[in-house]
Amino acid sequence: MSVREYLVGVTGAAMLCGLVRVMLPGKGTVASVIKVLTGVLMLLSVARPFVSTSFDNIRDWTEDLSFDAQAIVSDAENAANQEIRERIKENCEAYILSKASEYGVSIEVTVDLTDAVPPTPASVTISGAVSPYAKQAVSRMLVQEFGIVEEEQKWIG
Repeated sequence: MSVREYLVGVTGAAMLCGLVRVMLPGKGTVASVIKVLTGVLMLLSVARPFVSTSFDNIRDWTEDLSFDAQAIVSDAENAANQEIRERIKENCEAYILSKASEYGVSIEVTVDLTDAVPPTPASVTISGAVSPYAKQAVSRMLVQEFGIVEEEQKWIG
């Protein structure tokens, strides 16, 4: 049953019940019985989708909800992990830039992360003019504080 069919059915039942109740005499046993019957008719027309639903349909519907919920949770986890990756990358790059500035070096830094959860720095690309002393100091800091070995440090410039 489509939503349109449902709404047409409920609207038709409401109009019929309203018409019957308008034509009723004001009080009495017959009027009370007709009011109850029109109320039952309205209740049945509103509840028709629930009454006509089989348990198989309900089971399928709840299974669909379960799959939808699992997909939503998975998407949210992926989005959260991506956000964590971006924050870790940004923080690592900012920290390296901060340490390099202590040596009077102006560089550009790009950190590549592992695929682990949570991700850790795997390699770094550093570009800019750097003195041998500053390069050695920054390189040592990368090994000690981030675990990025010299083989994973790419210096450009």
